Amino acid sequence: MSRLKQSDREGGVPSGKKQKRRRQRHPYAFAEKFGRTGPFGTNIPAKVRFRTVRLARRLAVTLLVLTLACAACLGASYVWRVQSITASGSLRYEESVLTEHCGLAVGDTMLGFDCARVEEQLRDEFPLLASVQVTRRLDGTVSIQVTDEGRLYYTRHNGNYSLISAESLRIISVMADPYSWGELSPVYLGLPEEARLRKGEKLTYAWLPYPPEGAEDEVSTYEIETGEAVEDFAYVNDVLGAVMGGPLADRVTGLELGDRYGLWFLLDGHIQVLLGDSGNLSYKLSQAMAVLERQTVSGLPAVLDVTDPARVTYREVADLALPAWASQKGTLGAS
Repeated sequence: MSRLKQSDREGGVPSGKKQKRRRQRHPYAFAEKFGRTGPFGTNIPAKVRFRTVRLARRLAVTLLVLTLACAACLGASYVWRVQSITASGSLRYEESVLTEHCGLAVGDTMLGFDCARVEEQLRDEFPLLASVQVTRRLDGTVSIQVTDEGRLYYTRHNGNYSLISAESLRIISVMADPYSWGELSPVYLGLPEEARLRKGEKLTYAWLPYPPEGAEDEVSTYEIETGEAVEDFAYVNDVLGAVMGGPLADRVTGLELGDRYGLWFLLDGHIQVLLGDSGNLSYKLSQAMAVLERQTVSGLPAVLDVTDPARVTYREVADLALPAWASQKGTLGAS
């Protein structure tokens, strides 16, 4: 530690002559400290030079760390590869079919694919899958866990046939051939005109307002979606939950829910159950069950009217008037 003169120790400021003498005694030290000429310029203060050098060192260290990290990732991509691919959970699709269309192959890099992208690709390729989950493990194993859609609905809306998931009400396909669904045993679902069906989306409803006067030729079909529309057609979900969630579900071949005051469904392809509106659904269905348990199986067309639960009627008819979807022998919904 250098010795300080008396004036420095007392906190005084050295005079100009004293500073000049110090510079003369130590010319190289002064020039080294305050007048260095280098890559950062001339006569740069030592503190500024120190901060600049420290910042440059930090940037160099950061770049080195990033370079090493990139090198490690590239090295891992060559070492960590897909060793095996397994698929399970589906009764409709074989494991080999799922693994073949997942977009992966043994030997691909584990870091080169996105699990979410593989899941989306499988859903698009196999629309009858209710869920898809792809996981990868450190040992190079890729596992695909899927679940099949359970009960299915089909409907004809605006001239197009659509296949609907009964559990989630997701639109599986549109503009398809309904006769190709025979082996799936879907249940027919008659919907209101305000129903909106788009592939991959959930069943919803939208009002279709009339165009302004004089603008009919200028306005094409358009829709205004409001929360009120969804609330007004909530009865559809209520009826589906009550009928398809009860003991009669396995016997139902179709439901007509387009008219909120004329709801009905078809049992075994020949028994029409009239519900009226969606009020007192639980009681109406329990009354229908009680009547059906007392009836002998005749196979003849019949009408079971539970519109008024207090006066339930069951009558066999020679000629039961049914829509086209139900008049086909067995219908698409029959197994």
